[in-house]
Amino acid sequence: MFILSGCDLDLVGMGGSAETGSVSLYWSEPMERVNGDKLEPGEITGYVIRYRDSADARYQTVYIENGLTFQYHFEKISNPRNVVFQVAAVDKNGIFSDFITAQP
Repeated sequence: MFILSGCDLDLVGMGGSAETGSVSLYWSEPMERVNGDKLEPGEITGYVIRYRDSADARYQTVYIENGLTFQYHFEKISNPRNVVFQVAAVDKNGIFSDFITAQP
């Protein structure tokens, strides 16, 4: 199972309605595949983060080519409260897990 364990918004703006802000995502290493099979150490080679404004259809994508990285920080995101963030794990065969949506 793959768990996205946190999403922190650091908003910069006036009156609580920020136009830009930073976002940090945190997740835990998956212990098993979607079908329930156990994952062995070293099978996860990286992660994919995709994000988009909730009004847009197209995602922007960040590839993390390190299976030992469990967080990512975006410095400046426009309207971060309206952005959908999702993370998936990638194994050594290039197979993606399901994308998990972050909840701030």
